[in-house]
Amino acid sequence: MAMGIVKLVTSLLICSVTINGENVVNLTPFSSLFSFSLLCLLQATHWDSFYRFYRNTTDNKWGSPYLTRDFFHDMGSKMGDQVLLVVAEEGNELVAGALNLIGGDTLFGRLWGCDQRVYYPNLHFEACYYQAIEAAIELNLNTVEAGAQGEHKVQRGYLPVTTYSCHYLVDDRIRQAIEEFLVRESTQVNLIMKLIRDSGPFKEGIQ
Repeated sequence: MAMGIVKLVTSLLICSVTINGENVVNLTPFSSLFSFSLLCLLQATHWDSFYRFYRNTTDNKWGSPYLTRDFFHDMGSKMGDQVLLVVAEEGNELVAGALNLIGGDTLFGRLWGCDQRVYYPNLHFEACYYQAIEAAIELNLNTVEAGAQGEHKVQRGYLPVTTYSCHYLVDDRIRQAIEEFLVRESTQVNLIMKLIRDSGPFKEGIQ
């Protein structure tokens, strides 16, 4: 995995992208600053800010903040280049961030949050989906996995695919009940996936 930083510095509608010293110009709908930071280049203040964003998300959705500030700092010190943080800045202040994990040839989108004082229309989609695709291209990754659920992802170029999760169940009765449910659920999930793929945003024959 290449260790470096990819920064997208935007001004009005022009995006000046610096990659390995070479400048490439592209268009962007945001006037804020985006940067991709591999963990070796992140500071403790990045994780302090992201924890604040994370708490804003869980508090707004009546969720449980099961991850602590120390968790993010520990992850930063122990997981090296397996973590990619996409951040958005307004001026010199971090205002939002999207946390991704890198495993094999895949970028896994996992957490998002923003400052409770700001609102940028569609910033969530830009940070979590479009910037994740760009980062995967720059890092030579084959797949972006944006996480479960969310029909809104389809119009952003993400079509549903089957994946897996691993769980260890101690109680045989619970295991049997879940197995029976999964048999029925799988049929419904496959039907929904087909309906969504058939109505996806891509032209026929393009995957």
